[in-house]
Amino acid sequence: MKHESQNQHRVLLSKESYGLLLLLLSAVLYSVAGVLVKLAANKGLSSSELVLLRAIFQATIVVTCMCLYKTDNGVRLIRQPFGNDARVIKIVIVRGIVGGLGFCLYFYTISVLPLGDATALISLKPVPAIFLGRIWLGEPITPLHVVVTITSVVGSILIAQPSFLFASQHASASIGHVTGLLGACCAAGVVTLIRKAGSIGAHTLQLLFSWAFFGILFSTISLVYTSFQLPSSTTSWIYVVGMSVIGSMAHFLLNYAGQLAPASLSSVVRSSDLMFAYIWEIFIFSTIPNGWTWMGVGFISLSLIMITVQKIKEHQNKQQQQQQQQQQSCIKRKFSSDMMLQSDNEEEDDDTVMTAMDDCDTLLKDEHKLELQQRVDVENLKSQATVRTSNGDRYFQVAKSDDPLS
Repeated sequence: MKHESQNQHRVLLSKESYGLLLLLLSAVLYSVAGVLVKLAANKGLSSSELVLLRAIFQATIVVTCMCLYKTDNGVRLIRQPFGNDARVIKIVIVRGIVGGLGFCLYFYTISVLPLGDATALISLKPVPAIFLGRIWLGEPITPLHVVVTITSVVGSILIAQPSFLFASQHASASIGHVTGLLGACCAAGVVTLIRKAGSIGAHTLQLLFSWAFFGILFSTISLVYTSFQLPSSTTSWIYVVGMSVIGSMAHFLLNYAGQLAPASLSSVVRSSDLMFAYIWEIFIFSTIPNGWTWMGVGFISLSLIMITVQKIKEHQNKQQQQQQQQQQSCIKRKFSSDMMLQSDNEEEDDDTVMTAMDDCDTLLKDEHKLELQQRVDVENLKSQATVRTSNGDRYFQVAKSDDPLS
């Protein structure tokens, strides 16, 4: 019973399902980090400053861990920050460039647009992720992927109700919409590159280091044209520290779990942060949801339910296939055993036949010997009779010669 429960546990939490579960947790943390970014931006901190502070904080943790961690060859990971193979180095660096640029766009979009508008645009990443996963990873595009993607995008738009589609009192600059769409493309590229990096053996810390390196580089370049200032109040520091800690945790989960699940499904689950962000916004900003909002929550929830059902069915089918393979293997082993047993019986039968033939040969030889012996005995008897007859005749002749009446 215990063994069966353990098997069921492994089935429900296979590698891909475990990755999707961690991505869901990452989405929750990203939603909290997004709220903190918005609060920090309202305190006067620019998006470049927030990216730089966040990247420095994460780089400090990542470099410390890389100094302590050793590879299987006994080499500390800090000696190979981007990998030890040309192909791995290439993917890790490209991931860092796309991720660093995407974070700059993401933070800028949140700082200039309403939180709902910004998150809705970033949540469009499942659409390019499906096609990038097909092109770079060879992942199939199933009808369910298309349905889930459309459902997630529609839900994101209904929750955010962006001002360029819905009547709203917010007036947002067009540059924010452009950076939001570009950020969505970068986010889709990051999910796909993480999946690719995991398939060729890249370490999670190397992916995080690459992002921190290029995040610091891009934010520093952008700060050349603006002035840099540290948070001026305790509240601002709380927002920055909270954003850095929670965002780093979410980022670690994204880079780790993204290597386990398909890129298309990962981006969909990752997009659920919009729903969680709106939940936090209800309690923090006292936003009253309307009917469109609840409908959007329903769409995103439906997409997550469809993913969950699909993964459970896949694991059940996989388990049935494994059971069928085991049964076929048992049948093959039994058939082989029967054939070996039959072969052994045939060998035993052959031995029996050979023994019988040998016995027959022995009997024939014995009969032949007996017949020869009988012939010899007959000849001996005949010769003895002849001798006796000749002796009798000679005796008769002698006796007759001695007879006085002759």
